[in-house]
Amino acid sequence: MKKIINNILNIDVIIITVIAFVFMRFISAFMPSFSAITPSAQNKGAFSDVLSKIDYYSTSKDTAFNIVLVDMTDLYSRKDIAKLLLDLDSCRPKMVGVDLSFFHHKDESGTIEDDSILIQAVKSTAPKTVFVYELQDYSSNDNAFHSSRHSFFVDSVEVNEGFSNIKNNFDQKAVSVYKASEKLKDQKVYSLTAEMLKLSGMLDVDEDNDIPIDFASTTFKIVDARDFTLSDIQDNFVLVGAARSNDDVVNTPMGAISGLLLHAYTLHSMLNKPKVHVVGNFVNYLFGLIMCYLLAIILVWSDKALDRKPTATNVFIKQSRLLPQIFSVLWLILIMLFSYVILRSYNYYINGLYAIAILAITIETKILYSASIASLSMKRDLKFFKHSIYHSKK
Repeated sequence: MKKIINNILNIDVIIITVIAFVFMRFISAFMPSFSAITPSAQNKGAFSDVLSKIDYYSTSKDTAFNIVLVDMTDLYSRKDIAKLLLDLDSCRPKMVGVDLSFFHHKDESGTIEDDSILIQAVKSTAPKTVFVYELQDYSSNDNAFHSSRHSFFVDSVEVNEGFSNIKNNFDQKAVSVYKASEKLKDQKVYSLTAEMLKLSGMLDVDEDNDIPIDFASTTFKIVDARDFTLSDIQDNFVLVGAARSNDDVVNTPMGAISGLLLHAYTLHSMLNKPKVHVVGNFVNYLFGLIMCYLLAIILVWSDKALDRKPTATNVFIKQSRLLPQIFSVLWLILIMLFSYVILRSYNYYINGLYAIAILAITIETKILYSASIASLSMKRDLKFFKHSIYHSKK
């Protein structure tokens, strides 16, 4: 017990911690944000994806009965689609989101598809229906889209619309955060699910644009477009689209899923998003200080253990500085894991900037401190130096 206390209250540990913490406080105001690698509510990093996947497979799932997916993968005729829209509207849904684009007039070849039938159905169901459109020509310079592509009937029918595409829909990044709104030239426009919630009056989507998607806790009821009942639809949010199509898929931490299912997860997350409490600077600094002190204890203790038995292996490990490199990786994982668990379990967001910054600072401080004590103790035989494990005996 005494040895443990001595290791915790070691003079070297205390000095390294004080120097590192003061230095961190000095430069923290000039450091860029580390949100890209901190598992915050907006994190999209690979480490967070792994944790999300673990969360997904370890969490029991509840069916979200207020959100129903209507699968129309095998429904091709616009007459049948028009009938589907009318049938859904007759079941009194809360809102219907149609994840299906009608960019072109139907060619009148083979079986004649009368667009006028679809237009009449769109007009009849317009108050409670939102149709998708596509944002195009994104520019990172002004973080805005500069054109859009709509269904053919918007020129003749006043309809509600919401965009469906995602900036990173076609790259390798997993989608874990959804934008409730985007910028189209100088105008703010809303996604399909955000527009549904706005029109239903259930949520102020202007409060938070970045929606962390909760894939872990929910499954959804999927019904066939030709086989659903009144109870399936009444007073529920209904998403219509190709639930089983391979043409519209999105990469997520849980693998590739249909765009329609992504809308369902997004809608559920927006309806049930918890209030995230952002802790103050005092807690962030205290967290950084604790992580600094614990890391300093481990670094000093490992040096002491290696010096106790100066074998060839121990000399190599110490001279190569292998342990600090290993500890830095483990400490980074620990900080990210701790932040993720606190956010996921208790809805408290700890800014990992301070703890991550102090990770590198503590290791460098230990190296400079040990070298300084070793060299100075060779010139001056001060009592203070003799209490340090880095005292160089003449």
